[in-house]
Amino acid sequence: MSGPEASDVRFGLEVSSGFLIRLVMSGVGFIGTIIFARLLDPSLFGGYYLLLSIVLITVQPIQGFATAAKKRFSETDGSRQEILAAQLVAISLLGAVGAIVAFTFQSSLVDYSGVEEAALLFSMLLVTVSFVESVMTVIEGTGRVSVSNLVDLLGSLLTFPFQLGLVLLGFGASGMAFGLAISSTITGIVGIVVLGVTPRVPSKATIDSIWEFGRFSAISRLASKVLARTDMVLLGLFFTPAIAGYYEVAWKLSVPATLIGVVVGNGLMARVSNLQSKGNVERIRIDLKNALSVTGLFAIPMFFGALALKGELAVTVYGSGYRGAAEFLAWIVLYQLLRKQADQLLNTVHGLDRPDATLFVDVSTLVLNIALGVGLLSVFGPVGVVYASVIAETLRLVGGVVVVRRLVSNLVLFPRAIGEQIVAGVLMFVAVEGINRMVPVRSWVDLTLLLLVGGVTYGTVLVLLSDSHRTIASSVYEQFRDAVVDYRG
Repeated sequence: MSGPEASDVRFGLEVSSGFLIRLVMSGVGFIGTIIFARLLDPSLFGGYYLLLSIVLITVQPIQGFATAAKKRFSETDGSRQEILAAQLVAISLLGAVGAIVAFTFQSSLVDYSGVEEAALLFSMLLVTVSFVESVMTVIEGTGRVSVSNLVDLLGSLLTFPFQLGLVLLGFGASGMAFGLAISSTITGIVGIVVLGVTPRVPSKATIDSIWEFGRFSAISRLASKVLARTDMVLLGLFFTPAIAGYYEVAWKLSVPATLIGVVVGNGLMARVSNLQSKGNVERIRIDLKNALSVTGLFAIPMFFGALALKGELAVTVYGSGYRGAAEFLAWIVLYQLLRKQADQLLNTVHGLDRPDATLFVDVSTLVLNIALGVGLLSVFGPVGVVYASVIAETLRLVGGVVVVRRLVSNLVLFPRAIGEQIVAGVLMFVAVEGINRMVPVRSWVDLTLLLLVGGVTYGTVLVLLSDSHRTIASSVYEQFRDAVVDYRG
């Protein structure tokens, strides 16, 4: 085996640098959605994301096997050349089967999404998105989260101009799909170059090793993604594409809440896997506690901020045509918070080589979410599907707690840092809500000032309350400093 191992990299540095990269990516994507939402009406905007949701669900079996490849990459033995080749073959097979199914049910895809070329776009996105996501997942198996995120950033920087150019040329939702496909292909190729591994015909032992883990993780990833996009799928089935557009706007506004959780989760599984192979259980306990401590750092204040400013955020950022997004926003942020906390627990379970346990939790949650979603949307309307997701994700979090405690003893699963973040978030809400009642938001300037007040209040209270957050900040700074010294040396 060549290259660095997952436990050899500086996890705090990888997470913090990966977070900064994700922040830039989020900014690029956020600006893009604002522009596209204003260029396209809610029906076209929502139609594209309905189609993309189906693509992202369909690629998950391949992503499950990519997770298996990531697991094997992170271990101290295994042929990386053969693992990569096996993943590329799986992508090719998925693309062929997906295209046949898409063109067979072309009329249903068009009716669902409202996009005329739905079958062609679906087939194209299925291959290119599964390609780039698989390559990113495999890179994470080396523990180099920031490298994976840098390559992903390249994809974001390419996607926006390609999509914008094609939309301005009049291709509408199809232009957004073609732009994503082009950028995904380029990014995936760059990722393989960065990985530095030349594919080699896989042996039966390598395929068996991936299958042993992947048969569980493939179904688990599928269940997890369906769970994450159940709301969008149900809205597409029972309501108009415009309603889906409102939901997607609220979803995009919630993305900053996920940034730290995504970066931490991307590196946690590989690190836990490598530590387990070395028998270092105490380090696993520490890493999981730290992951849970920082995952809600942005999500918690965003939830309280969304409670105070949900209407103002949606209208000021995306325009009055998306006022309907306001009722979804706070609930989606809460869902993101619960989901990312649960993800850290289940990533740890994956790293401990128990994909079967993760599968049970995810499938159980999915069944509950769909049943609740159908029931609650009939009572509360479109927002009922988000209520259902919040309830289901709470139970997924509980399931993760139960499973991980059976695998590792003496865990701290509610660190003090989470309580401090909640207290700081509540005080921030009081400050923002009070000012907003006296000075309503009428422009970007008003909104920006309120967000600054909220951010300063939250940060100040957190620093005053919390030794642990000061320690985390100091540790990250020292790792950045050491990395700079090593680079210069």
